[in-house]
Amino acid sequence: MIDFLNKTNSYSFQRDEAVKEPHFLDFRLCKINNLQVKKLSILGVLLQPQRIGTKISLFYLKLFLIMTVFGKISLFEFEFLNNISFCLFFLKSMALSTQVKFNGTIMKVIIFADRDGQELRPLTLKTCVGLLPIAGKPLLEHILDSLVSQKIEEIWLVIAEFADQVKQTLQNGDRWGIKIHYVLGRGQELPADILRRLGDSLQDTEYLMLRGDVLRDIRLREFLNKTTNLAEPIIAAQLNEQDGQLLLIRRPQADWLAAANLLAWNAPEIAPPHVTVEIEGNFARLDSLLSYHQANLDVMQQKFPRMVIPCLQLPNHPKLYVGRCSQAPAPHSVGLVANHCHLHPSVVLENSVIHPYVVIESNTLLRNTIVLSDTYLGKNLTLENLIVWGDTIVDIHTGAITHEANAQLRDLSQHCLHESVEGLLHRGLAVVLVILSLPLWFIAPLVALRENPQHPIKKVILADNQSVKSKFGQFYPSEFESWEWATSIPLLRYLPRLFAVIWGKLRLIGISPELTSVSVIMTNSHTHPPIGLISPAQLSVTTSAEERYLVEIWYAKRRTFLRDMGWLCHAGWACFTKRAWVAEQDQT
Repeated sequence: MIDFLNKTNSYSFQRDEAVKEPHFLDFRLCKINNLQVKKLSILGVLLQPQRIGTKISLFYLKLFLIMTVFGKISLFEFEFLNNISFCLFFLKSMALSTQVKFNGTIMKVIIFADRDGQELRPLTLKTCVGLLPIAGKPLLEHILDSLVSQKIEEIWLVIAEFADQVKQTLQNGDRWGIKIHYVLGRGQELPADILRRLGDSLQDTEYLMLRGDVLRDIRLREFLNKTTNLAEPIIAAQLNEQDGQLLLIRRPQADWLAAANLLAWNAPEIAPPHVTVEIEGNFARLDSLLSYHQANLDVMQQKFPRMVIPCLQLPNHPKLYVGRCSQAPAPHSVGLVANHCHLHPSVVLENSVIHPYVVIESNTLLRNTIVLSDTYLGKNLTLENLIVWGDTIVDIHTGAITHEANAQLRDLSQHCLHESVEGLLHRGLAVVLVILSLPLWFIAPLVALRENPQHPIKKVILADNQSVKSKFGQFYPSEFESWEWATSIPLLRYLPRLFAVIWGKLRLIGISPELTSVSVIMTNSHTHPPIGLISPAQLSVTTSAEERYLVEIWYAKRRTFLRDMGWLCHAGWACFTKRAWVAEQDQT
């Protein structure tokens, strides 16, 4: 068993959609035979009795000891049972479970997560504020984790934007042992209006209300204990001299409709009378992209110590955290890699956070950068002080927002399969064309020697479909060396570029790979079309460079996969026309 634990530092695990983020199983112990999983399940119940109740936990403790006596389980079979910290943690958990059991009545919670998130655009164009990830986990899941240790059975969750995403992520609350009731709001609606609509469904005399689109790190039990000695009907929490967006309201002593408006995102200027209780903790309002960026880094740096992140600290690397089913970056990295990420071992993190389902290629450096889910980063990139989500890049210092849809930066949720299949198709067709053009490879050098005996083949510098990042934060195509025959016959001259298509540097159809042409087209079209062996301008009857640029700009703005296939058929037919075989200066 100990040998197995030592071998699990590779973090290669299978994805399990049915069970998301198990709460009481150590991530390193997921791939064990059935008998051992049963043992670990019993052990997990002992580790967190506050989740299931003291009586059930004591029952499993007795069962665990009986199995030990009869030799079914060895106390020394588990590596972490050999230190005294386990015993202390177990006693602490039992004490907490008992404390919760005898302290007041079961409380119900109302969470307001209906913020429209205008200040966090463009991130909130894809999801709501409550589902934005913080250190590898959605914000609302962090909030629910802080509530499960309390005696809470029901939660009313007010949502507006992306309601379907919220329901799909949280479902009915079984993962936390609670019941979630969803309330559809109109977007930053006054809490009093929402409570008025709920009406008779809220009959309890005491409610805990909080905003679900801000980040707080508190001991909720501390706040509830302080409220037991106060008779006031409206009690608000304060963290570090900031409004903690957390209320306890007692009915019918208070006008709870008016009191709930204290949690409005744009709080009213005239607040109803209430008492403020100062509690320990940290708070982030998440009211700007800079605040969201810093909150991720702060949680990763353990400045929110009560928050649970779904990652393990690597042995001998105290500043590097890696989630399950993820590859670790370079050993000297500082940062957090969430679940189901593929990172090349040469990737270096410097104070950066990688969220789930991210792919990063070799020799990439991330410094003070947050990479959100379903993002692909190519090779040899250096990203600094950015938020990256798919093909969207946000500079947190200047606020500049750019969209870079190219081979180095992709949104995996939309473009991964399409781009991969299209690239393979072009490369496969290039191999077929090389085979079909074998006779031309004997003709081309003879024609080049006749026209230019001293230099029948020449080297050219072209742009390719790989991108690099400039010092100004913009992506531009990288360059590569290619060869072409020194002949004026177009079909023979460009034959060597077929190998660039096979290597993936060019596509069969795209804008012209000459550096000047690429620069002009990308500047005027504001898009990143593929760079190809054959361009639409070559297939069109044009008489000037300006007209060719206009044709390619039109192509860059309107290109689709089907249109590319149409241009490819046009190019195949053009190979049998006079324009492909007659010297350019002789064309009429």
